[in-house]
Amino acid sequence: MVDGQDNPLPTVESAKFYEVQKSITLTNHLVDSVWPAINTQKWESLTPAQQDIVRQAIEAARQFCDDTNNQREADLVASFKEKGLSIYEADVDAFSKHVTEYYLNDPISDSWDKDLLSRIQSMD
Repeated sequence: MVDGQDNPLPTVESAKFYEVQKSITLTNHLVDSVWPAINTQKWESLTPAQQDIVRQAIEAARQFCDDTNNQREADLVASFKEKGLSIYEADVDAFSKHVTEYYLNDPISDSWDKDLLSRIQSMD
């Protein structure tokens, strides 16, 4: 018996998990985006103008990818609702607060860079 699974909505659709599950809880914990890679030597061989063009292209691709993924997920939520699944929105702030407090009060976090953690948490 499976009590739960963690998959992106397109996987729920393509694997037809929606045929056997009754509900989906949306956590919004990941939006997959563009992850470019370039050889350091090649990057450094580009002029500043060329590097700027690459940065602009990466940003345009990232925005397109995010917009496309977000729209696809919205469409899938509507489709799953039409199929009779219950869709729940997780209280992400409450979950984050609880988990953060738990870990910060545990010795596991003693070696963490708390300044870095604070900077990460302040990001949108």
